[in-house]
Amino acid sequence: MDKPDLLMKGGKDGVVIVPGKAEESEMMKRLMLDRNEEHHMPPKEKPQLNEQEIALVHWWIDAGADLNKKVKELPQTEK
Repeated sequence: MDKPDLLMKGGKDGVVIVPGKAEESEMMKRLMLDRNEEHHMPPKEKPQLNEQEIALVHWWIDAGADLNKKVKELPQTEK
């Protein structure tokens, strides 16, 4: 997660982020898993994202997951 190019490339389990499709992105699926599930993100011993942070990640992915744009440059929704 600390190297954007590797994050977007994916890994042995496939693509992590599907730009424009948060529901199909492995990152969102893992964020939404129960905290006790083995593949939950982040690991249970790490600080967890709150509802607003998860919503922000969802919005960012749906907006195209562009790592080179600032938030103000992305399409804004009412939410």
